[in-house]
Amino acid sequence: MLPEHQLRESLSRLPLVAIHGPWYRLVDFGDLLTGPRGTPGPQWLWASRQAQRFTAPNGARTLYLAADPYAALLESETLFLDRDAQLVRRSFPPKVLFSVEATVANVLDLTDPAVQAALGTTVQELGGPWRTTPPGILAPTQTLGRSAFDCLRIAGLLAASSKRGESRSVVIFADRLADHPPSQIEVVGIDGARLP
Repeated sequence: MLPEHQLRESLSRLPLVAIHGPWYRLVDFGDLLTGPRGTPGPQWLWASRQAQRFTAPNGARTLYLAADPYAALLESETLFLDRDAQLVRRSFPPKVLFSVEATVANVLDLTDPAVQAALGTTVQELGGPWRTTPPGILAPTQTLGRSAFDCLRIAGLLAASSKRGESRSVVIFADRLADHPPSQIEVVGIDGARLP
């Protein structure tokens, strides 16, 4: 990954795409009742400031969605596959899978090899382990996410699923949607569940 100052320069001129269609999100059933860590209202579905692959701790509010239900289950670590890609049987707390209609303009496509080259990164770096980064240091993908959010022209990131490479994940910057019409996100089947 390029150093942060070079990342910002590169992000200011890379081409952006729009995403459309159904995406999927898995939510803990308990969060439907209380919201994650006590968050009130429909915020349980939306963005979090928790450290994630492309989100620095206490960073931008981000919403992670998967391109298919199976990827959502794998990405949330509800399902696991062994080395032979066989499903590992295990217990897990109740989960709820949501279908989300999303149209988001100005998304950076990290699956594009030309974009990866311009950012000085690789598929391995974008999808590799990020939790092993020492405390107080951002993972390269978190630095990328922070730089993309700060760029203002970018509303989200499209990436290969780290758990199901043939699928895609989208990382949406919740606080950028209003700045990038006609972006909107709506939960299928729940009236009024729309972001922002």
